[in-house]
Amino acid sequence: MTWIWLTKLLGTAVGLLCMLGYLLAGLIQKDNSKFKKAGLALVVTFCLLVLLTAIEFVAFSR
Repeated sequence: MTWIWLTKLLGTAVGLLCMLGYLLAGLIQKDNSKFKKAGLALVVTFCLLVLLTAIEFVAFSR
């Protein structure tokens, strides 16, 4: 198990939990700013996964 794999796993879990928290808060409070934060959390999580996958590909392709 490499550090990149562990970072991808933990980053994805934290990002998706943040997204779900903001989504539920937006549904309960009927606040559109919470939906925007949920979308931002999803985008940041996706970008983290893409970045770490690229690093993993470059670092371990040699």
